Amino acid sequence: MRPGGASPGLLDDPLLETRRRHGLAEAAAGATAARARRLSDARLVVFAVGLVFSLWIMKAQPQAWGWLGLPVVAFVGLVLAHGRARRAATLAAATRDVQAASLRRQTGAWEGHGPTGEGLLAPEPPPLYAVDLNLFGDGSLFQLVATAGSPLGLRVLASWLSHPTDAATVAARQAAVGELRLALDLREQLAVRGSLVAEDLDRQSLLDWAADRSPAPGARLRPLIDALSLLGAAALGGWLAGWWPFFPLGLVLIADMALLGLCWRRLAASRAGLERAAPALAALASLLEVLERAPCAAPRLQQLQAAVTPGGERASVHLQRLAWQCERLAACQRNPFFAPFALLLHLHLRTAAALTAWRMRHGVTLAGWLDALGEYEALAALGGHAYEHPTHVFPRVHEGAACFRARALGHVLLPAARCVPNDLLLDDEHRLLLLSGSNMSGKSTLLRAVGVNLALALAGATVRAAALECTPLVLATSMRLVDSLRDGTSHFMAEAQRLARIDALTRGDRPVLYLLDEILHGTNSSDRRVGAGAVIRRLFERGALGVVTTHDLALAAIADELAPRAANAHLREGFEAGRMTFDYTLRPGVVTHGNALDLMRSLGLDV
Repeated sequence: MRPGGASPGLLDDPLLETRRRHGLAEAAAGATAARARRLSDARLVVFAVGLVFSLWIMKAQPQAWGWLGLPVVAFVGLVLAHGRARRAATLAAATRDVQAASLRRQTGAWEGHGPTGEGLLAPEPPPLYAVDLNLFGDGSLFQLVATAGSPLGLRVLASWLSHPTDAATVAARQAAVGELRLALDLREQLAVRGSLVAEDLDRQSLLDWAADRSPAPGARLRPLIDALSLLGAAALGGWLAGWWPFFPLGLVLIADMALLGLCWRRLAASRAGLERAAPALAALASLLEVLERAPCAAPRLQQLQAAVTPGGERASVHLQRLAWQCERLAACQRNPFFAPFALLLHLHLRTAAALTAWRMRHGVTLAGWLDALGEYEALAALGGHAYEHPTHVFPRVHEGAACFRARALGHVLLPAARCVPNDLLLDDEHRLLLLSGSNMSGKSTLLRAVGVNLALALAGATVRAAALECTPLVLATSMRLVDSLRDGTSHFMAEAQRLARIDALTRGDRPVLYLLDEILHGTNSSDRRVGAGAVIRRLFERGALGVVTTHDLALAAIADELAPRAANAHLREGFEAGRMTFDYTLRPGVVTHGNALDLMRSLGLDV
């Protein structure tokens, strides 16, 4: 047996287990959808038969009007059963979709499916290296890792991939991710219930509403509200019993509308920020319930669970009550059958008073509940990533002298058949690796493998390597730079600005790992050598660790100059039978042969 009581197959062959679960989920989705359709058809039949039966009773047997209750009871029962069946069908379909997404990720067909992470950090811009490393967007690292269902978890995950943290926090996350790795049912529940939370959930507006301390609308008129409600109930009962005409009830309704109009502006203000979040509250409560009931052994998971069960109370219960109040308020406004009774009994104002009471009691703790839920979802997503990639390992992240030591490091986004692992050593005794090689030899891919795995390591995730040891490093890159016609910025200017920002980072408190691809190739070769050499020496002297790629073999002299703390390495190619071949294996020393002329000749150019 494996940790957590899982069978060996769960960890050694997650694809097999995912296929099994997907098959079960697909069958359940089909069955529940069919049952919902049958109940819908039955509801229509009972309505039609009941209508005909009611007309016949009223015409032929008016003295037997009591039998009219039979079709009403049958119809109401079917409506309730159909509602339950629809909810079951929705959950079953969501479960099927979650397992299908996991299947796509494990079979390499995940690109273009799922959240991209773009805009999740707004209004804060993504880090400068996000584009270089393909952190967000279609086919990105985020799209591969993001199995969190709700916007809360997705935002936390995006933040973790963009903001490195300290070693202690990484260790706490790793323990939690390790526990959640084999919690398949729990992670499925989180992903399914999270997928039912509206994508446009406005967390800040909800928190702004919760922070409002204004009194309930009509609070000073409570005696008048109670008196009018009693009068309205009496007027309605007397009118229905035939004791008096509609006139008294009409007078009460006019008074009710006047009172509601007097409080309407304050009523609208009291629910501002809540209306957009209201549809998501029940789903959020369901998500919180998963966290509240989950077995938690890792310290961080226990802390998150304690945050949503303060004093033994359950946040999900309180949030569900808030959802009920919001649904009642919506019914007061939009349900044509319920609205007259709501007006007569002043349910608008009574519900607003209940919402205000909820806000006064739980508003200060709501942010903590949502933060805990978002973090739990993010940890579960990293747990899912670890489960779906059983060969990936947890890195050793520690404080101390800056280092990045990797054995058999590979790019996370590459299919297994195309991924060639390499060893890499960067520390105080090996500060700089100057990487040469021809076009398409894999230099840029190696840089991105370093950056992506560092981002995962400092988020608390597993990495694609046989072993990885690193310290909390500030990541800085200059790779996918383009000029800007609108801003009047040339490629060289864009790169110079990026290098200036990297230089500024080295003056901070934390060590920097920089990844520079074809540095300063937007200018002439003479200026390039001088400028690149100056930049590299400056970063080297400040203790930053880095990998720099180049086509210009004259830059290789920089590594010789800074040896033994700097070294040259290369990726080579071959040219056989008119076709380029690459092995993507890192070797020491400077590349001795380029492929540009061979490539041009293979295309028929006379060079």
